[in-house]
Amino acid sequence: MITFACRCSHKITVADDQAGESLQCPNCGLLVDVPTIDDLPGLRDDGSYEYNEDVVPPGTPRPHAMRDTPSPMRRESTDRRLSLKEFLAIGTSDDDLLEIKDEIKAGVPKHPKYDPETGELIMPLEVRKEVRPAPVMAQPLTLGYERRNKESRVNIFAPFWWMLQLPNMVACGVVSLFFLFTFGFASVGFLLIFAPVLIVMLIAHFANVVDETGPTGNDEIPALFRTANIYDDFVRPACQVVGAYLIAISPILLVNLYVKHLHWSADLGFSIFMHLMIPAILLTMITSGAFNNLLPSRIFSVITASGWHYWIVTAIGYCAMAATFFTLYLSVRCGGALFYVVFQGPLANVPPYLGFPVKYAMMAWPLIVFATMYLGHVYAWQLGLLYRLHHDDFDWVWQKHEKSDRTDTPALLHTHRQKELEAQAARARANLEKRTAGPKQNVPVAKPVEPRNR
Repeated sequence: MITFACRCSHKITVADDQAGESLQCPNCGLLVDVPTIDDLPGLRDDGSYEYNEDVVPPGTPRPHAMRDTPSPMRRESTDRRLSLKEFLAIGTSDDDLLEIKDEIKAGVPKHPKYDPETGELIMPLEVRKEVRPAPVMAQPLTLGYERRNKESRVNIFAPFWWMLQLPNMVACGVVSLFFLFTFGFASVGFLLIFAPVLIVMLIAHFANVVDETGPTGNDEIPALFRTANIYDDFVRPACQVVGAYLIAISPILLVNLYVKHLHWSADLGFSIFMHLMIPAILLTMITSGAFNNLLPSRIFSVITASGWHYWIVTAIGYCAMAATFFTLYLSVRCGGALFYVVFQGPLANVPPYLGFPVKYAMMAWPLIVFATMYLGHVYAWQLGLLYRLHHDDFDWVWQKHEKSDRTDTPALLHTHRQKELEAQAARARANLEKRTAGPKQNVPVAKPVEPRNR
């Protein structure tokens, strides 16, 4: 056995076959070299070696190179290793050493650590704490038109300035050009035969505006032909609009035909009253999806639920209707003037229109058509907003699904199983009370999964 002292004066005893190896002091943690049997006589009690006190004069060549850490140390060699005081004087303290929690023992001071591969002393590194930002809650995806509805309150006057946006102005301009072609240029020559089809397309377009801005919820007017589906974009919307106006005027026609021919004043008053119902009938025909909602009580529910919004939309609808009739008459006159210029003579020979020269009417014609189309789109858009603002209060059928008690076989089986589980739980509680003779305890009851429709 080899017994030697570390530089911290701690006694270490190892086997003879470990001579010349390095090991870690269990007290201070520093690496020490196990002396050989020949080196033991020169080893002091403080762990240092005795060396030759003779100092070689400066300038005298050394007989051989001295290694910094001779291994093994000979008596005539110089110990160049740092002592404990010299090591601590460098400025390294126990607090600067890397702390490994797994190797710290209670009552034992912190030991320096060495790299297992290179044997280098491990110095601690300053690890900066990671600063994580506060988590951001995910927000649900919001569409553009829905975001605008949330940021700015939707009201019945919003279409007036929403129509001034570039996409809506472009769509309105395209519809105006189509109107000019329909009632102006189509009156020239054989193109007149296409006028009824073009009129149906225009009527269907305004019905599509009501559908897009109402049930669909868009805040942009659709293109002129939308998806160009013959039935969904042309036939059905045009039939809905024509049917709404036929329902409005049919009572007057039926009374005059089969009951009594009324005076013109009575016809006018009755016609004005029925035209007050046209916005409600239009909205019901286009957006309700059921003919059952055309009952008078359900049409009146649209008026009562909308409140003063309905009467504003009705007033704007009358203005749009009057502007449309005036624009139609102007378009027929301007189309006739255009026909005269193409086939007969100069424009100066055409008689004045409403006291104005025809050339001025021709210049104002596109502007008047655009203003009329703008007002018509605003009216259709407001009808769509009536649906979005007051649809829940309309007394319409087939709008919501109300869940009722199921009577099919899976539902009855589910009820039977639930009763069986409740009876089983009651029996378990009774048996538990008999065994324990104590207070009543709650026994968990299994909840079956809801049955699926098959």
